[in-house]
Amino acid sequence: MERRVMISKTTEKPDAPKASTSTDTAASSSGAGKDLLLALLTEQQTFTVVDRFSQAHQAGDIPAQAAYYQSLIPTDKPQAGQQYAFEVNLDACTGCKGCVTACHNLNGLDDNEAWREVGLLTSNDVSLPVVQHITTACHHCVEPGCLEGCPVMAYDKNPDTGIVKHLDDQCIGCQYCLLKCPYDVPKYNADMGIVRKCDMCTDRLDEGEAPACVQACPDKAISIKLVDTVEAQKNAQKQDFLADSPDCTITTPTTRYVSKRLAGVSLHAPQSKPRAEHGHLPLVVMLVLTQLGVGALLAERLLLPFANSWTQLISSAMGFGIGMFGMTCAILHLGRPLYAYRAFLGWRTSWLSREIIAFNGFAAAVHLHITMVALKNNLIPTFILEKIPFAIPTIPTWLTGWASVLTGLAGVFCSMMIYIDTKRPCWNLKNTATKFGMTGVVLGLAAAIVATCVGAILNQSAIKPDHLMLMNLALIIATAIKVGFELTHLTYNTKALPLVLVARVALGITGGVLLPFVFLTMVSMADPMILAAISGTSFACLTLGELAERYLYFAASDALRMPGITISDGGHH
Repeated sequence: MERRVMISKTTEKPDAPKASTSTDTAASSSGAGKDLLLALLTEQQTFTVVDRFSQAHQAGDIPAQAAYYQSLIPTDKPQAGQQYAFEVNLDACTGCKGCVTACHNLNGLDDNEAWREVGLLTSNDVSLPVVQHITTACHHCVEPGCLEGCPVMAYDKNPDTGIVKHLDDQCIGCQYCLLKCPYDVPKYNADMGIVRKCDMCTDRLDEGEAPACVQACPDKAISIKLVDTVEAQKNAQKQDFLADSPDCTITTPTTRYVSKRLAGVSLHAPQSKPRAEHGHLPLVVMLVLTQLGVGALLAERLLLPFANSWTQLISSAMGFGIGMFGMTCAILHLGRPLYAYRAFLGWRTSWLSREIIAFNGFAAAVHLHITMVALKNNLIPTFILEKIPFAIPTIPTWLTGWASVLTGLAGVFCSMMIYIDTKRPCWNLKNTATKFGMTGVVLGLAAAIVATCVGAILNQSAIKPDHLMLMNLALIIATAIKVGFELTHLTYNTKALPLVLVARVALGITGGVLLPFVFLTMVSMADPMILAAISGTSFACLTLGELAERYLYFAASDALRMPGITISDGGHH
């Protein structure tokens, strides 16, 4: 396509009078005319980008999409120690979200699903105000947390390209990768019951074509580069990534954000309002009840070694029944519960797999312990024993009891590590270990008091006041320590859940301080039925209070994600 400039010659009217001019004026006019003619001729030889591309395309010199797979993706394959990575030119990004739309359309995502997002950062310097859009997707990290934490090995990092892919068929929808990724990359699809994420359009790269987001950007702000993994690790140590982003050393992201305009400019994400994160109710129930079960077994070993047979059986049965119910509730958290049997596959790297293995061992050990306690005290009816075709071997109850406690403690330890390993500041070792451990202590003591009172009623024996007074005093102290710790370690997002916080404190104080105090004043004179009712009410209040505390643990957490990204409810990180 040629651009032609028509230059017409002006003809003077015959009757028009000619103005007299000096020699200098004539020379000046002649020079201006030559400059204009030269400028027009130069413009004729200078084509816009569209003109040049159109001419080249018409001549058949280059394919239609060559500009994308020649200049925006590497021409060579990654060598040893290299991998593909996104590079974002912040100077070119305008926040148009063309990349988001292209990714959404090409991958057939749902309306509320996005694998690439666009956020906003601003400058701290009022003398140099800057509003900077950022585009972000999976960073295909050198040490991906999603891959390490997945219990079913549903992630794979290609050894040749470094691209981290999600294996949809293997996923059970546990969503642990959402917690493990500090950049909020994996997205849970509730309709499919699985997690999905960006795979850098691997099939397009294999054919020499750029990913959808790269090809769709009108300003070529996104490109694919080859990066050295060792260099990426060095950059992560220097936190050379993006302002206000999570700690780079957690997973070592490979995406590079480059800018000449922002050199020396300090950027930050807009301040957010307090917001409630996902509450994960099945996990709330599972964590509290399994810790209750382990606490009840530990109390049975430490506080009830000389209790009557009914008290031992009730305490063990509470630990087993409540713990098993909690483990069953965890299945409700899975998007594809029929494939839960795969959850042990990632035991080499995933704390979630280790937790599942440990609690299954706990369930087996407690079941055996209850059987041995019942056999030892002749609590199994004769007609049931007669139907068993073999002699049940006798195992010392101290051995089965401590086996139950140790396997249960291993499960609780794995539960703690699941969340500590996410590297969220509010889920650090101190907060998580204190809350999870004290839940077992508080509820274990409350369960032991209930078991003692009910056991005395069933055994038709007198209650030992000294024993119960000691346990109630320990319960008051443990509750005060736990509630006090929680109130001194509130997160920013707790402000969004004031009613839950009030309910948690009220239930904890009522069940762990007020009712035990009433119990202490009546233990020497009250009927065992009254004491059982008081202890049962205390146990119920404490359990509800711990459920509220664990809900706050999730919903009030300060989740890690890329800075400035708009969240579904309109908030920002």
